[in-house]
Amino acid sequence: MSDPRQHFRISVNRRGFMHRNGATSLCTLVDLTTQGLQISAELPLLVGDRIEIECQLESESRIHCTLKLTHAAGRQGGGRVVDITPQHHRRLMDFLDRQNAAPHNNP
Repeated sequence: MSDPRQHFRISVNRRGFMHRNGATSLCTLVDLTTQGLQISAELPLLVGDRIEIECQLESESRIHCTLKLTHAAGRQGGGRVVDITPQHHRRLMDFLDRQNAAPHNNP
């Protein structure tokens, strides 16, 4: 049986910044869900890490959130968003809604 979460994931390729333990590095958002992110980072990732992510989803839509890594392998990882302001959560949800609707608008 397939993983039901995959149906809610939206593939993206957005560059952003990752902040962890006082260090900042570049990262790429690989996919998004309503509750989590998958990233590729310049630094190794460890399960249990809490990292801050800043990313420009669209030209006028920037989000900042804290992610707790639930899986990691080298420089790839993903986890659950554990802290995000209501305004940034709304931006994330609006972005996901637009991305989800986009394929249905094409003939």
